[in-house]
Order: sequence, then C-alpha cells, then structure tokens
Amino acid sequence: MKEVELNTSQDMLDYILKINGFNSTPYFEDSLVKIGYGHKVPKTWLVKNKTVTQEEAFNFFLKDLKKIESNPLIQELKDDQVLFDICVHFIYDHGIQPFKNCRLDILARDRKYGEIILVLDTAIEHFSHCKLKDKRLHDIKLLLSKSSVNGNKKRIFKKNVGFSG
Repeated sequence: MKEVELNTSQDMLDYILKINGFNSTPYFEDSLVKIGYGHKVPKTWLVKNKTVTQEEAFNFFLKDLKKIESNPLIQELKDDQVLFDICVHFIYDHGIQPFKNCRLDILARDRKYGEIILVLDTAIEHFSHCKLKDKRLHDIKLLLSKSSVNGNKKRIFKKNVGFSG
C-alpha cells in the first residue's frame, strides 16, 4: 500500500476507524449504503452482495479523506488542527452538502467555536442512530478541550453526558 500524507491528526484517524469499525459487506447508515470503514457505495452493492477486504476498505478510507482534505472549504482550516479534524470528521460522516447546509463551513472559517458547538449539539438531537450521536458528542468534546471555548460547556455536558463541571 502506498503511503498517503494526510493533514487529519492521527488521533482523529484512529477515532474514525474505531467508531466506524470494519464491515466487509454493505450496510445502511444515515440512509446511505456504506462499506468498509464508512465508505459510501451505490445501493446496487447490496443486491450484488459485494464485499471488500480490510486493505481495500482502508484504501477507500484514505481516498475519501484525501478528497475531503483537498476541498477548499477545509484547506483554509489547516492552522487549527482541532477544528480541521472536526470538519473532516463531519464531512466524512455526512458529506459536504450537509456541512454547508448547517453553515459549519462559515462558522469554521470565522472560528466561531461557540456557535459550532451549538450546531453540533443541535445535530445530536436529530440523529436517531446512536453511533452518529456519539460521533458529534466526540467533536463537541474536542472543541471544548480548546482553552478558548468555554461558553456552553456546562449546559452541553450536563445535557449529553451528565458532566457538571
């Protein structure tokens, strides 16, 4: 396998792989058909019973991340690793259009961390799939770990994980 240089942190790469897990056969998530580590595939893959090896799935994963990272909306966030990781993660799960629809592209560009937390928090309420809720909660925790973000920390943690401090 050829080495690919990514800007996403190793911690986020490991998290995405871990939370998605490996599936050699197609499955539904968030009304999309996916395979491997969350790679989107056509619905025909279900009918044809297509499968992938772990190596093929990992190559799909790397290809998907390179495509996301090459997007101009993401390129301008490279100087803020946490924000970059969160945006890559969101786009990996949902695609670029939902990223734009909920204005995360504008909020990220303007570094409006408090508003980004609110968008991610609101998204949690709309996801029925527990794995997607956990993914967005992980992103909120990453943003809250930044020393400059304090605004809604108590309310969000109390609401989602019972944390009071």
